[in-house]
Amino acid sequence: MKTIQRLMLIAILIAMSPPLQVQGIAKPDSVPLIESYIKPEAERHYGMCNVYIQEGRYLMEVPDSLQGRDILSAITIVQGSAREERPAEKRFGYAGDAVFERIVRFVKEGDRLNLVQPLFMNANDSATWYYRPAGNVLLPVLLSFPVKARGAHSVLIDFTEILTGDGDLFALKGAKEDLGLGSLEADKSSILSIRCFPGNMNFRSLRTYGPGPASATNSEGPKKTTPLSTAWEVGASWILLPVTPMPQRFADERVGYFTKGIKDLDHFPTNPRIVQLATRWDLRPRPEDIQRYQAGELVEPEKPIVFYIDHNTPAYLVSYFMEGVNAWQKAFEKAGFKNAICAKPEPSPEEDSSYSPEDVRYSYISYKASPIPNAYGPQVCDPRSGQIISSRVAVFHNIMDLVQRWYFAMCAATDTAARRYPLSREVMGRLVCNVITHEIGHTLGLRHNFAGSSSYDTDSIRNAAFVEKNGFGASVMDYMRFNYVAQPEDHMPAALLTPGIGVYDLFAIEWGYRYFPQFNSPKSAADSLEHWVTAKRKDVRLHFGKETDHYDPRCQSEDVGNDPVKAGRLGMRNLRLTMKHFEEWAKTSEIDPVHYRQQYRSLLGRYHNYITHALRNIGGRYNNADARPEEGLPAYLPVSHEKQMETMVFLKEYLLTYPGWLFEPSIMEKAAFEFDRDGAEPFSNSLSRLLMMYDQLAANELVTGNNAFTTNDLFNQLYDAIFGKLQNGQPVSEFDRVLQRGLLIKAIAIAESPAAFPNDVAVKLMLMIDKIKMRCEVALPLTADLLTKAHLQSLADMIKIWKTGDAGTLLGRQ
Repeated sequence: MKTIQRLMLIAILIAMSPPLQVQGIAKPDSVPLIESYIKPEAERHYGMCNVYIQEGRYLMEVPDSLQGRDILSAITIVQGSAREERPAEKRFGYAGDAVFERIVRFVKEGDRLNLVQPLFMNANDSATWYYRPAGNVLLPVLLSFPVKARGAHSVLIDFTEILTGDGDLFALKGAKEDLGLGSLEADKSSILSIRCFPGNMNFRSLRTYGPGPASATNSEGPKKTTPLSTAWEVGASWILLPVTPMPQRFADERVGYFTKGIKDLDHFPTNPRIVQLATRWDLRPRPEDIQRYQAGELVEPEKPIVFYIDHNTPAYLVSYFMEGVNAWQKAFEKAGFKNAICAKPEPSPEEDSSYSPEDVRYSYISYKASPIPNAYGPQVCDPRSGQIISSRVAVFHNIMDLVQRWYFAMCAATDTAARRYPLSREVMGRLVCNVITHEIGHTLGLRHNFAGSSSYDTDSIRNAAFVEKNGFGASVMDYMRFNYVAQPEDHMPAALLTPGIGVYDLFAIEWGYRYFPQFNSPKSAADSLEHWVTAKRKDVRLHFGKETDHYDPRCQSEDVGNDPVKAGRLGMRNLRLTMKHFEEWAKTSEIDPVHYRQQYRSLLGRYHNYITHALRNIGGRYNNADARPEEGLPAYLPVSHEKQMETMVFLKEYLLTYPGWLFEPSIMEKAAFEFDRDGAEPFSNSLSRLLMMYDQLAANELVTGNNAFTTNDLFNQLYDAIFGKLQNGQPVSEFDRVLQRGLLIKAIAIAESPAAFPNDVAVKLMLMIDKIKMRCEVALPLTADLLTKAHLQSLADMIKIWKTGDAGTLLGRQ
């Protein structure tokens, strides 16, 4: 009896005790099988991961083979939200925008499946002393899911909350700041569709967000309307990255590619460092074509680059978009590939049921109904290798207005078609085609090359035969815009006024896309390419110039030719001709004051661009810091004294002298333009930039010594040009008052802190300020003009107050 009671007590204790667990792993029979967990009526989507919709829950079956694999999640806006007011400076928020991406990895831990964020490094050699601790770090866990059911080679998780909630893997959380979003309004949001494919999955949803943080007032006072919620159709595309990444190509700073940084333990085991990987598409010959490729025969790549064109693009532009993409064919032929890139109209569901614009497998050119005058071409990349997976090029509608104004300002003198408003479809198509070619260059990995426009002699690019053979610049990745140095008497065909693929572009694509099966490591390929680039750069047209270099005259925006002064004079000559005929050439079929005003302002903007280009010579130096020793180039070479003196002559003529031909009173009146309100500031700003070059001039003096264009040269030239006019008691014009006042104010600001400036710059400025005071005091009794007298007295008083620090000294003025 006691034995029975003891056995019953043991049974009760066992029943009351919690289930046994071993190292956090539940008993196998405590988790059901997937086939029994998923009910027959559940909606099913089969692919990379199987997705089931059951009783309002979203379930994902993750194969064991995917655990530890890298998955890229990319968020794209399928439809933007209608807004009463959309900030013009916000370029994101339109259909086709790629707004966020992240790489994740599934890792099983006990009875849970974690989603982690991987860290990447080059560490192929496990014997490297740094390899083991680097490989054993704990990865950040983004999400953790309990396993709901198991299959023979898979687990099932419930991901409803993360799919329907506000995360960056399926919603717009990662782009909230850019889009100005508030909190997700879940009751107004829903999942629209799920599509699964063997290597990727697409999730489309409707997301509604409350108003984001915004100031209570804007520049025009209180907001007229209360901000409303915004609704967005969002596409989340998950794609499985390859087990073996594309072979890396180490970046060479002499060739302009976008890069991805990665910690390298292979080649720097005792001092790990970040190496830069060039971003490139994975172009390689088909296996059966490799021998033909190595023998120099052009072959088709295993997977060509294809761009799909938004069906919202105006029909007449589609062929020009395609032409802009296809222009890169000849560049890829230099790398050994034919038919490597193309563009196609976006297919309809009937033509291709698997296609959708948010699918990260597809590259897409979207057309946006936006007032933004812009276009851009970003990439979606595999950070392990720099492989470009896809791209989303954006073309904003107002880019057409911008290129039309540019073309009028630069080419109306040489192409009668530029004088028509609106431009003909043929001309507009040609201009937009060039925009597409430039943006596609970015999607291929190419950065801006601001040295491309200065590769050819300025006189040469006035010759039609030369331009037809060479173009008027070495790279379409520069902001060359149009050939403004060509004159009417040069009879340049209109087709040659727009830039195209240049010799640098061919060189850069060959560097990035030539396939090297013979090399067994990125380092081996890099060593070979290093010597190849050095040999190629004997051709000066292959120089790469960063857009961030603000001192090299070769590296500028919207310039052409190798001589900014000569090019500027030719550009000014064309501007004079256009201004002479402005009333006739700026006409429209109907009276349009807005168009008239924009065209006039475009000419003014171009005038100041030519001044800016010349300014770069003052204190400028040619930057060859990235050149290798065997290239024999000095790291920095200051612009010659002779060239800088020539530049000052140009600046005296166009910056420091009033250009009456540009400010015709009748045109200014129709354009609602006033010099003091609208025209004076650019001149004042350029004068300030010129004076501020003292720092670079002082640095160049240390390099060139007695041959330098010095700070003294600059200050004397400015004083003579601006204050040398104070003679014979003549009235000082409004234009000259602006320059005189601007020079003095800036000079005082610099001289205020003499210890902060090199080579006695402040002392030299003080001497110039003293000369200004003396000149004003001498001129005062000679002038009868009251406005001039008041102006000169104010300059003298300003100097007196600055020197004494006491405004009261003016009370004792005689």
